[in-house]
Amino acid sequence: MSTKLNWTVTLMTLGVSIWGAYTAYDASKAKQHLDEHGSLVKSFQSEIESATKRGDKSKVQKLRVEYEAFESNWRKTKLVKARVNQLRGIGFDFVSNAEKSSLVQSYNRIPLEYRELAFTPQELGDISFINGNYDIAVRAYSKVLRDDPDNQEALIYGADAVVSELSLNPKGSISSEVIESFLLGLRHVDTNSNDAAFATSKIKSLESKLEQKLNEQNEDN
Repeated sequence: MSTKLNWTVTLMTLGVSIWGAYTAYDASKAKQHLDEHGSLVKSFQSEIESATKRGDKSKVQKLRVEYEAFESNWRKTKLVKARVNQLRGIGFDFVSNAEKSSLVQSYNRIPLEYRELAFTPQELGDISFINGNYDIAVRAYSKVLRDDPDNQEALIYGADAVVSELSLNPKGSISSEVIESFLLGLRHVDTNSNDAAFATSKIKSLESKLEQKLNEQNEDN
């Protein structure tokens, strides 16, 4: 998309819990960036080697268990991420309920700290959207658009999430500023773009629904 948009989307935290009861490795490791997988592996290997040299068998065993858990959850995460990104391009409207349910279940089986470490705001928005948590999806897509105003997938799914959330909770927490921001964005979507191909037929409908929701809020105020 060639036109840079001036977003005014109100940003909120995603509401994703960081750090559950399961703690396979310490917080300093968990907070390292996703692309530092290799560094985490080397860190585990270094600690195991050091403990082995000290003859600390219990520490070696503990680290090996933690490392195996780390790798297992890493693999689960990569599979879920790959599927989410595939379905986003297809269009979530064309995905069966069984497929959506399977994806959400796979995601929920990943410990909270791995989700925080591995999933991008867009992926969190997608999973929340698929799971019907539209308010969280709106916040996630809003964060994506703050960092990448030309992201048409986040814009379209975000607009869809706004409409869906307001249909379920007309007096909910989505402000008129947020509605207006997504409406403005939709009006600038390049419908010939590959990124918008999955939703070309519904963009005008989303625009109309956002206008209606915005007018309703303005009348109430």
